[in-house]
Amino acid sequence: MNEPASRTRGARLALLAAATVGLASLFQAGLLFGGSLHHFDWFVHWHYYDWIRIGLQEHGVLPLFMVDAWHTANFVANAQSPVLGPLVWLLAWLPTELYVKGLVALYTALGALGGFALARELGARPAVAACAAVLWTCGGFFAAHVAVGHHWSLGGYWLPWLFLLVRRAAAGSRVVGPALLGAAAVQAAALLEGQHHPFLWQTGLVGVWAAFEAARRRDSGALRAWLGATLLGVALAGARVVPLLLEFADYAPEARIGGLPPGALLHSLLARGQGPGTAGFGVVFDHGSGWWEYTFYLGAVGLVFVAVGVAGALRREAALLGAGLVAALACLDTTAFGFDAWELLRHVPVASSQRCPARLLVLAQFAAIFAAAAGWERWLSGKSWRRFGERRVTAAFALLAAWLVADLVSAARPWQAAAVGPAQASRPHRMDDPVLAPVGAGRVSELERSPNRMRFQVESDGTAFLVFPVAWRDERDAWRAGALPTVPTATGLLAVRVPAGETEVDLRYRTPGLRAGLALSAVALLGVAAVALLRSRRPWLRDPED
Repeated sequence: MNEPASRTRGARLALLAAATVGLASLFQAGLLFGGSLHHFDWFVHWHYYDWIRIGLQEHGVLPLFMVDAWHTANFVANAQSPVLGPLVWLLAWLPTELYVKGLVALYTALGALGGFALARELGARPAVAACAAVLWTCGGFFAAHVAVGHHWSLGGYWLPWLFLLVRRAAAGSRVVGPALLGAAAVQAAALLEGQHHPFLWQTGLVGVWAAFEAARRRDSGALRAWLGATLLGVALAGARVVPLLLEFADYAPEARIGGLPPGALLHSLLARGQGPGTAGFGVVFDHGSGWWEYTFYLGAVGLVFVAVGVAGALRREAALLGAGLVAALACLDTTAFGFDAWELLRHVPVASSQRCPARLLVLAQFAAIFAAAAGWERWLSGKSWRRFGERRVTAAFALLAAWLVADLVSAARPWQAAAVGPAQASRPHRMDDPVLAPVGAGRVSELERSPNRMRFQVESDGTAFLVFPVAWRDERDAWRAGALPTVPTATGLLAVRVPAGETEVDLRYRTPGLRAGLALSAVALLGVAAVALLRSRRPWLRDPED
């Protein structure tokens, strides 16, 4: 590439990056600039990030245990914990609020950039691609879920990148290439960041697309690319996946939230003014749910854009639309028709871990939005549109993109306004002090306390037990006291047996499965490095388009 062309390309990329950051800042402005993240699940999830900051800044360690975390105190195995996120090292210097808001802006910008890139990959011209990117990035799902503190929902912004890269990998040769490695990196990043729900959804959607595409083309390339990216991504994130599987191997939610009632669909897509107080349409808010589980606002203009575009892409993007249709059917509440589709999935691995099927409508929206981008290009290439001229068509779609931004940004404001409030204060996340049993057997003095370690000096008249307010699990318990044995109490708590006299109890936390997971990640990284080295030395291993 010559120097002038390189400069032009660089300028375009810089302009695109600036546009996506600007869109992210505008869309999330109510959260970024309207106050501190405070209400709904931010009241808990904000402190996940703050606990990491405390560990790094005050103790110089990455916390592996959080006594008051939801789901499990095992912080690495906690599926919603961001402790292994690619950027958490920044919390060694940054305040928590700035980091979390920066993460919101970054993921939103990445979603917009990925959406634009995917639409362009599918053949859409820049102005049409911009419309698709805006609808995907600023829709009601992300407006509501991010606002109510579902930080894991930001992982949904990886979906355009995953689909784009798997699609490219399927179109390449059978040799592992950059596209497949990129798709695997996306999968690993979602897992490490604690975005397990989006990981499962996007893996499922792209897998269904790959199956349909393989059947349509009578070629298994799409399935191989999807499977390779998924397995390699899981291996790269082994440090998270192995502890998570050990912790939640037989997990299933205690209760499920109802799917989206068909009668609420149009209101969800079209009605302005939706917010935390919205209710009706037969929706029952069980188990801490709210309207945020059922809002997927696109607006009337956005829905027309999608509908017209989809009509032009029925054949060209049949596999993508088919995958979206599967997601749309799975998200609905079918009890009114005499059966419960989700009851059938209770014993299906992975699917049984999901508690709210309504969320899957965002996958159907993804399929429809980007199929529509390709469909619009078909309409615009016809003779009836050519007479308007390229500049007029471009201007019209640029104005449409601006309209969509204004509409979706204003629709997001009620959610964001309800989420912010006064700044949250740090919490100690301190386990209650241990007690010596039997009562009066001696004295306990604290020597040190950090996220992964507690040291106590025990003076006892005879053999005693230092009892900690944490459940004992088995002989491989994560809390170990060196040579001192750990045993369960009659009530199932963790106790350390101490001999008579003075004893120092040094209790350290070791995440079960972390070493095996790190080994798996290391093997996967070495494999990626080996492939890259071979590709650089042996040109015949490269894809023809490299």
